[in-house]
Amino acid sequence: MSMFDEIHSEEGIKCNCGEEIHDFQTKDLDNLLEQFILNKNGTIDAEDYTLKSLPKEERNEFGFPFFKKELKGFYKMNLTDTIHCYTNCGHGKCWIDMTLTFVDGTLVNKTIEVSELE
Repeated sequence: MSMFDEIHSEEGIKCNCGEEIHDFQTKDLDNLLEQFILNKNGTIDAEDYTLKSLPKEERNEFGFPFFKKELKGFYKMNLTDTIHCYTNCGHGKCWIDMTLTFVDGTLVNKTIEVSELE
């Protein structure tokens, strides 16, 4: 299992069973378990955070975690790239693939494919 990032789409996508999907995973960004927001206006925001070292007494019996993420907010990304993201619906009946293409931080193309799972 490898790490991924999460993209929250403000505009939901309906799967075949009627559920509105907002949250997707991707391995096309930093793969640091970061959070991104796809805004309705076609921009993408990344979380702005600092990592604070945890003292030993605040770690679990195995000595983890070493750090705690402290969210400061989000900032607009000036991204020029194509991102593939995916998820399944909560009912386990549909698989959703979404491809997002950005130029200078603005969404210029979005394709969505919904597949039924057997």
